[in-house]
Amino acid sequence: MFHIQILGIGCKKTKELTSNVKAVLAYLSEEADVEEITGVDEIVHSKISSIPALLIEDHLVSQGVVPT
Repeated sequence: MFHIQILGIGCKKTKELTSNVKAVLAYLSEEADVEEITGVDEIVHSKISSIPALLIEDHLVSQGVVPT
């Protein structure tokens, strides 16, 4: 099972990213542990440069954009 982290402060882009990730998982019939990180301290310590950010298995996949 994949571990996916979505970092953001709950803005429109973050919600859209979360929705897209869940839709892809459903489409692929994959199970994943999706963790939404909204705490500013946690986001700052993750050393990303913009939000929303998507990490899969602790590898940065995207930041600052919402992949479709």
